[in-house]
Amino acid sequence: MQATMKKTWVLSMILLFAWSLPGGKTVSSADDEFVIPPLYEEARPFEDGVAFVKKDGKWGLINITGTLIVPPKYDYVGPFVEGRTEVSVGEKWGFINRNGL
Repeated sequence: MQATMKKTWVLSMILLFAWSLPGGKTVSSADDEFVIPPLYEEARPFEDGVAFVKKDGKWGLINITGTLIVPPKYDYVGPFVEGRTEVSVGEKWGFINRNGL
């Protein structure tokens, strides 16, 4: 369990400390120990082991290891309520669970 918490913390910190520097966006640790290109434009907090991430204006879903569960394809994603969230692609609306189904 402790390794999972550490992975969650590290991934959260990577997503949290994104900012722009000359030459483009970068991601750095709080103590500037490393700098890497960001994977996503925006990320929501992890909830029950998953988080929504935004890339090229679309939302997808990752797990705590950073593995993409649902590729970024949604225009809108709502909060999870009872294990499901409302999503839209264009004018089509629906629901998905934490597995993207």
